[in-house]
Amino acid sequence: MSLNQQVSARIIRLTSDGIASQISNYNRNVSGGSIVDMGTKYVVKGVSVLEDLEDLENIIVGFKQPASGTAALNQGSAIASSNERVPVILKGRSKIGFANKDPENIVAINNERCIGLSIYKEPKYNTVDASKKPRQDLCRSE
Repeated sequence: MSLNQQVSARIIRLTSDGIASQISNYNRNVSGGSIVDMGTKYVVKGVSVLEDLEDLENIIVGFKQPASGTAALNQGSAIASSNERVPVILKGRSKIGFANKDPENIVAINNERCIGLSIYKEPKYNTVDASKKPRQDLCRSE
């Protein structure tokens, strides 16, 4: 978040943990129980609503009091009452996008990135056989 976004977030009492919590709450499958209607039992289930980036951008992360004068225009009413609240949408408070996670460790041979593979031998297996088998399998996959 930029400095302006952090100040705005504090004014409407948003925290990083609160935003993360709202995202988790929206992206959850929940059981709603069941309903019996005319002898047929229906299972009610709330299914996750986050399928793409636009869904994430449109999550409501909080509410704020409307500013006087602009609230009536935003709400489409002539007079805004003092207890009306305006939803705060995530895309209005932050930059949303996909990014790769920073690597925790990098494996390189001769300054060239590669894949690290750890193989652990169980105590009951023969050490010589345990070292030959992965080599054979890797040679076959090339």
